Amino acid sequence: MREPRPRKKRRRDPFASPSHDFEFSYGLTDRWLFSTTLTADEPLDEDFALSSVELELQYELIEIKENKGLGLAFFGGYGFATRGGDADEIEFGPIVELGTGNLLLTFNPIFGAQVGENRETDGLGFEYGLARRIRLRQALGNRCRDVWRDRRSRQCRLLR
Repeated sequence: MREPRPRKKRRRDPFASPSHDFEFSYGLTDRWLFSTTLTADEPLDEDFALSSVELELQYELIEIKENKGLGLAFFGGYGFATRGGDADEIEFGPIVELGTGNLLLTFNPIFGAQVGENRETDGLGFEYGLARRIRLRQALGNRCRDVWRDRRSRQCRLLR
């Protein structure tokens, strides 16, 4: 029988700071979605505090049905910086979903810019979110249920 190896102590990244996002979403209609996010963090040598408040509105143009076909939505958001010296941010872009029944791909290009007196950049920035969801069928006695498994999801905002 092998003896267990002693666990290596993990080093804490000295530049990492704990952060928390609290998000609230509300569907105004079948196609309009409003969401707000509160972000709190603890930068180096500072106390834990609220760092930004974000408001976002999303409109679904083409609805994907039964995870088959093409889905298209557009979103726009504004982030208020709550710390002095930080810039506000505005972001917008499309959300595209492509479904084949058992596979759902989501692409979310995000265009953003800093606004206000404290901005550090003048141009338009680009980020993206990409996700793949696979539906697995699990049998439970006489019943079957569908389970979605996310793989390699990054900053993904789904239409639901």
